[in-house]
Amino acid sequence: MCEIRILVVDDYAPLQRFIAGMFEREKDLKIVATASGGREAVQIAKVLQPDVILMDVSLPEMSGIEATRRIREVLPGSRILFLSEHMGRDIVEEAFAAGGMGYVLKSELLNDLFSGLRAILRGERYLSRSLRESRGTRKSLD
Repeated sequence: MCEIRILVVDDYAPLQRFIAGMFEREKDLKIVATASGGREAVQIAKVLQPDVILMDVSLPEMSGIEATRRIREVLPGSRILFLSEHMGRDIVEEAFAAGGMGYVLKSELLNDLFSGLRAILRGERYLSRSLRESRGTRKSLD
């Protein structure tokens, strides 16, 4: 089984630790680094070339959406799963347009993080359950 290397990008250290704890029992998933800002995320991604990036939308210095655009320029095969508290349709659509493959609400991490992660690893798009329900279909992903 190949090990999936993950970069966690969030400016809230307790959330970084919480996510790290969620991965402790996952044998095939390894957090290789964390970043607290958009610029730092771009730099780390260029060097480490992680398989997956868990990206917050609201970050200091550079938004997660802009960081995603820049990462995708140099690592077009990167798989980015947004983790956010923002539920607005415009932000969700912008995240996908920037190159994100999934969008999980932070309030639904326990239920959706691994489902979203496994979906993007299969090359599928993923949207948090409550966002899918509020839109009625997966139409917004296509």
